[in-house]
Amino acid sequence: MDKKQIFLSYLDLNLEKVSKKFVLEFKTRYNISHLQMSTMWYVNNNEELTMGELANKLRISKQQTTKLVDTLESKNLVMRCHSLENKRNIIVKLTENGKAILQEVEESYADEFLAKIENDEDAECLFTAMADIVRILSKI
Repeated sequence: MDKKQIFLSYLDLNLEKVSKKFVLEFKTRYNISHLQMSTMWYVNNNEELTMGELANKLRISKQQTTKLVDTLESKNLVMRCHSLENKRNIIVKLTENGKAILQEVEESYADEFLAKIENDEDAECLFTAMADIVRILSKI
């Protein structure tokens, strides 16, 4: 895993704490709320995410999830499709537009973060710690 991927994995696991600037950039540049951004993030990081699973990850009701996905669909950021394994399940996926926006903001944020690390020793220490945190938390 390269440093950018380690950072983005860490961000994924600590979205609420380390991502205020990341969320602000989404809101300012694309008129996307924190909850909408979180939705895009979770959808991007899960190959097949049902509406129910998304509601659980976001800790909101299925009704709220439906409204949220409706809004993101109207902005051409996500789309719904039926699961190939179980036609009753609705899967949420990012559109190409949603993927492009998410990638642009992730890269911009990661580049800005990496530019602020002053020396290689600090960078190595930080990324080793982040990689350990990602590895351990992914087991939980």
